[in-house]
Amino acid sequence: MRINESVLQQQLVIYLQEKQKYYQFRFFHCPNEGKRKIWYLKKLKNMGMKSGVPDLILEFPKSKFVYCEIKMPKGRLSASQKLWKVQSEILGTPFYLIKGTYKECKLQFDFIFKDYEYARIK
Repeated sequence: MRINESVLQQQLVIYLQEKQKYYQFRFFHCPNEGKRKIWYLKKLKNMGMKSGVPDLILEFPKSKFVYCEIKMPKGRLSASQKLWKVQSEILGTPFYLIKGTYKECKLQFDFIFKDYEYARIK
């Protein structure tokens, strides 16, 4: 099977589901990628859809949110993703670029969880 960003993200979702056995958190994906008919795209934008929304949003206890953008080893942030990152820095919301192979990305997620050790289930 050829690994692309979508497949990588699906693999990482399985990893995050496993992490939920050990940490109290939830996560979700806002499906804003793909081609759509003009009328439907306009409707979604009127409903608040934004370009550049990170691939996964993690929510930890105490109202702590983390944005995670998933990229393959050679992937780059788009202009709208860079803007989201800058705005996140201004607002104080952590933004992580999770980039690399599956193994590398898992290690990056493990690094994030070290910052939220208080959410570990005892």
